[in-house]
Amino acid sequence: MVILWGRIAMAPTGAALVGVVAGLWPARRAARLNVLTALKAD
Repeated sequence: MVILWGRIAMAPTGAALVGVVAGLWPARRAARLNVLTALKAD
């Protein structure tokens, strides 16, 4: 059995990259939101 260490290392790296990219849009949206307006709406 051959263990492909490159592919094993790529899996968590790829998952982390996908997580960061998926979190960018909500993070940018939250950063632009006025804090007082957000607290008043809740």
